[in-house]
Amino acid sequence: MPSAARGNKVMFYLMIYKTLGISIFIIAILNLGISLNFIELIILNQIMSFFVPFMAYKFITKQTFSEIMPMNPISIRNVILIAGMLVALTPFTMFLSALSSLFATNYIAYLMEEMVANYPFILMLLAIGVTPSIMEELMFRGAIYNEYRHVAIRKAAFVNGLFFGLMHMSMQQFLYAAVLGFLFTYFMYYTKTIFAPIIAHFFVNGPQVALMFAVLNVDLDEFSPEGAYAYATEPNLVLVTIGVGVVAILFMPLFFYLFREFVQYNKHNVEVADIIEENIEVVDEDLVGHDEKPAKDRNKIVTWAFVATIVFYILYQVPIVIEYIMAM
Repeated sequence: MPSAARGNKVMFYLMIYKTLGISIFIIAILNLGISLNFIELIILNQIMSFFVPFMAYKFITKQTFSEIMPMNPISIRNVILIAGMLVALTPFTMFLSALSSLFATNYIAYLMEEMVANYPFILMLLAIGVTPSIMEELMFRGAIYNEYRHVAIRKAAFVNGLFFGLMHMSMQQFLYAAVLGFLFTYFMYYTKTIFAPIIAHFFVNGPQVALMFAVLNVDLDEFSPEGAYAYATEPNLVLVTIGVGVVAILFMPLFFYLFREFVQYNKHNVEVADIIEENIEVVDEDLVGHDEKPAKDRNKIVTWAFVATIVFYILYQVPIVIEYIMAM
């Protein structure tokens, strides 16, 4: 039976596996003399980090793909509404990214600039746009959200967004990733199909790749680790952050309007699902044995795994914070 408590455990074990297990795996590959370029390494890392744990989750829980994540067709109207919402939200996510860059080094900008200089657009789109959109959504809006499907959507979306932000293991990426994870969970909830968050994820990552190719005239040295730190502390970035924040405020009414249209359009999906879930809950209560926990206990959000996940993330960031402070 899916439960928030089990979902927290899935996230905690995923964090350990992703940070420790994948590191060991990559070191083993390098020691074996296997030659991989950066694009191949990114794709392999995505597969190992998310697809392998997803398949392990499926095997352990003995659920079908459709039980973990509905794969219903997505309407053109939903695609258009999702695209519109993400366009309207872009200034806000840019504001969060710029705000985070004031306090944390933006290594992603440096890495993407290096990739643009060495790889063709289509390969970067595959590595940064397509692969993460599928792999990360299978794990987060698939497996982890599946464990939270009996929890109120606001709480489920909040936790899923929090976990998604933590998973990036970067203070610079945490804020905007958490917001996007929160929104993607709503896309999954209202459309009842995994294709909605996958498409949304691609609409976020894909344009970033295109944008990086559009600004090839930017000085690469500015995005080196040292340059990124200097760039993040210059007064002009503060002004840019304020300016983007103002634009974000102007675009937010459009986002909320489109989100309301999206909710109204998909309201029937939620009403039907709620009826089905209520019937399932009644059956579950009838089947609960003396040794089983009632649903309200299973769906308790703050468990040892939830706290351990946050603590693990904080401990992981400590050396990075110390290095950042010493560089100031």
